[in-house]
This record gives sequence, structure tokens and C-alpha cells, in this order.
Amino acid sequence: MELKHTQTYPGSFPEQNPVDIYRCVLTQALVNVTGLSPDEIYPALSWQNNLAHGDLLLAVPRLRVKGKAPADLAREWASKMPSHPLLLPPEVDNIYLRWRFSPERLPNTVLPMVFKLGSKYGLNPAHGLKDPSKPAKGAKRIVVEFRQYGLLAIGWARYGNEELFQANPIGHLFDIYVRISKDFNPEEEAYKAAGKRGEDTSALEKQGHLGEAKSYFKRMEDGDEEALAL
Repeated sequence: MELKHTQTYPGSFPEQNPVDIYRCVLTQALVNVTGLSPDEIYPALSWQNNLAHGDLLLAVPRLRVKGKAPADLAREWASKMPSHPLLLPPEVDNIYLRWRFSPERLPNTVLPMVFKLGSKYGLNPAHGLKDPSKPAKGAKRIVVEFRQYGLLAIGWARYGNEELFQANPIGHLFDIYVRISKDFNPEEEAYKAAGKRGEDTSALEKQGHLGEAKSYFKRMEDGDEEALAL
């Protein structure tokens, strides 16, 4: 059985990025195979920078399916994957599923887009917009808060996995940030509540996750080699 590229998903731009065509195709297939939602699957499909590892990768643990080992799920899902002319069959690598683009179909997928978009190929005007479907709303405001970097460093110490990071750096760091932010949330709420009451929050800033984050960033400012290495 062969699938057709029939639908897109939030965050995908197949008209401008050929890789998103493949991600949409795989998402559609994996929804049927795994029973999970597109919102879970699409962000988990990462584009590989090292072609020796394939073109697209799914780190099964990222989907957090309970009741079966990730390596077993990888083998099961691979055996159920339907064929598609754009993709070679999946490769099972322990807890990972890897796909390679079909070399025969790749030119037919990419070149028409290159010719159509011309000098705009590789640019996506939707990136950075508040709502890509409504460009008139303007761009997002990006605020860099260095405390968050310290929080992420703490999260890495607690939840970081070098193997998952090598396979999908951005996805794994995002998962870590979500988990450590959840841990930090009660402290943050207490800190905000104390501030609203006009209380002195200096003691709270030295405790728990917030204290660790501030301490870590201070170590970076002071040139601590271990802190800078991360």
C-alpha cells in the first residue's frame, strides 16, 4: 500500500520546504500505525544534519508510549509502515527509526520548488510571525531571559541523555526544558505571589531551582570552565 501526501500539520510548510513534504507523509503514516496524534508525531520527526544517520529520524522515547520498551515499539512500527514512493523503508536502530529519501524521486520533489520559488527558495516568510495564517498580526516579540538558560542547564543535569541529544538536539533540549519548567513552576508561582504581596523575595531567589539557575549563570559570568563547557 502506498500513501499520498494529502494533508499538512501545524508548523509545516510543504509549499516552501521540501523536507516538510516528507515529514507530513511520515506523520500521516505514523498516526495510522501508532494510534498517536499528529501533534505528538510531527514535532518528533527530526531532519538529520549527518546523512550517514539518514534523512529523517524518530526517537521513539520522545513519544512517551507506556507499556512497551521503545526498542520493541521501533521494530513493531517499522514492520507496519506502508510503502511510499518518496521514501525508502525505515531502518530500525535500537530505539530509533530512520528514513532516507528515495534518491529516484528526490529531484522531482525539490527541483520544481526551486524553479518556482527562485531566489526565495530556502526562505520562509511565515517564520517568526505571531500567526502564520494571518501575517497582518505581525512578528513575535522575542525576549531572551538568561535565567532560563540556567534552568535548562539544571534540567540537563537531571534529565539530559547524550544519546537522545545526538539523535535530536533541539527536540531533546525542548523536552528537558518542559520537564524542568514543570518542576520549577511551584517555586515560580510562590515567587510571583510574594512579589505581588510586596514581600522581600531575595531569600526565595537563593533557594531551589531559581537559586540553582542564578548560581549557574553567575558561574558563567565568572568564567567557570565547567559551566561554560555545557
